Parts: sequence; C-alpha cells; structure tokens
Amino acid sequence: MKSNVSHTHHYIPRFYLDGFTENGNFFVYDVLKGIIKKNSYSSKTHYFDIDRHTIELDGIQDSEIENLSAQRDNSVCNAFKFLTENLKPVNLSAYQYYQIQLFLSHLHWEVPAKDSTYKDEIIGKPLSELLFRI
Repeated sequence: MKSNVSHTHHYIPRFYLDGFTENGNFFVYDVLKGIIKKNSYSSKTHYFDIDRHTIELDGIQDSEIENLSAQRDNSVCNAFKFLTENLKPVNLSAYQYYQIQLFLSHLHWEVPAKDSTYKDEIIGKPLSELLFRI
C-alpha cells in the first residue's frame, strides 16, 4: 500500500515566501558566495529540507508532524494576509493576534540554524528543567 507521505518540508511557509515574490518568483541571496543568484525562483524551490519532519515508526514513514505544520500555516495564512494586505491600521481579533504570535514563534524556531539550540536546550532534559510545564 502506497502512503501519502510528504517529503518536501518547508521551514519557511510558502504563503510567507510568496509575499516576497514578483510575478510569482523571488531572488535568493547566497550568503556563502555573497551574491544574489542570477535566476529567480518560485516559493516551492527554496527554504525546505527533505523529510525534515518525517518520522519512522516500525519501519513505516509518517509525516503527521508536517501535516500539523501545514494545518498551522493554513490557519494563520488568512490572518497574516489580512494584516499585510491592508494599507491602513487594522484591528486584529484576539484569535488573529494569537495566530500571528504563534506563526512568528514557529518561524523563529523552525529554521535549520536553530536545530542545535533546540537539541541542546530541550531534547533530553527532564521536564523540571524546562522553562515550560506540561
């Protein structure tokens, strides 16, 4: 039986990247080379890792974590567009404000540069040492 496991996991959501596009494409700055790449790209081509959120349980690949991330991104997308597409001050509902705060938090922690911090600060520590309680 073929599973519907997603393998391309964006750490910067495509709807957010699309806000930086012109005619559906954006330019990419190569930090290592210190140059802007000569071609433009669509949001589906950058800022993702293969199987970033895929886990394997009993030999079966599962992308439920990615599915949850996609649901989160879809729910915040409308609030984010509402905020960014208005050229005048807007009144956000408490829920929209919460969604945007959650989105910014995930955006901060999701990038690969934060992986080692996450592993050092959270993974393997007892709950009593964490800054939050469950």
